[in-house]
Amino acid sequence: MVFLGYLAVALVSFWTLFLFTGFSMIRAEACPDRCECSAFNCSYGNGTLVNCAWRRLLTFPASIPNDSCALAMHENRITRVSSGALEGLTQLEILYLNDNQIDRIDDNAFAGFTQLRILVLSYNKLLELPEFFLSEIPDLKELFLFSNQIEKINRHTFEGLTNLQTLALARNSITGLVKEIFTPLYSLQNLYIEENPFNCTCDLEEFAVFMQTSGWLPYNSSSVFEPECASPGQYIGVHIIDVPYHNMSCNGSIGKYIKEDFKMLHTHIIVYM
Repeated sequence: MVFLGYLAVALVSFWTLFLFTGFSMIRAEACPDRCECSAFNCSYGNGTLVNCAWRRLLTFPASIPNDSCALAMHENRITRVSSGALEGLTQLEILYLNDNQIDRIDDNAFAGFTQLRILVLSYNKLLELPEFFLSEIPDLKELFLFSNQIEKINRHTFEGLTNLQTLALARNSITGLVKEIFTPLYSLQNLYIEENPFNCTCDLEEFAVFMQTSGWLPYNSSSVFEPECASPGQYIGVHIIDVPYHNMSCNGSIGKYIKEDFKMLHTHIIVYM
């Protein structure tokens, strides 16, 4: 599949629903200032779609209807997702926070979002993610984190996301990954990690071997970019699975057990541009 923009695909889905139902929408009685609220057909029945995009908002608005199932907050100037900022929105299914200036997410910022299915946090300024910050969202299916400044993913960051199908981590500042990050993601189908500055030393060997021995790399497509090394110098531009780690005096042989460890995942990981 040729890259058309992960976010573009997500937003097309949102605005298609918005425009398709726009002619029959009924404005909600209570709606945040500077936003637009409309009746919306949620998965559980009638709810509210709240559109606060492109409003130059610095904070989350007050009085968001509790029956909101879709909230568009993209293209604003929000810098933080604090604990309690979206309190009470327990029926929220779709949340767009992309194209803000978010550089901090509190540990319990998404507590109680048990119905959330799509979370878009791309094009922000995130450097790191709290551990377990999505553990209370077991039904999350799509998580977009590309085009941030994330340098490291902790082993427990995605703990509890057993139904996650799409994870976009492309275009960040990640230099290394470990296989344990993906252990909880039993339903994962799409993983985007390209355009990260991978440091292809012994520390990356286990992840690279895991990806290859599991059959998930290489992708072998003319329209797909494989994840590449950005360092050290002699490996710049080399695919991470093609690095001769065995020549680096890395400790032990790790390829023997990785494939067995990950048979339980039943995951097909796609890495494309």
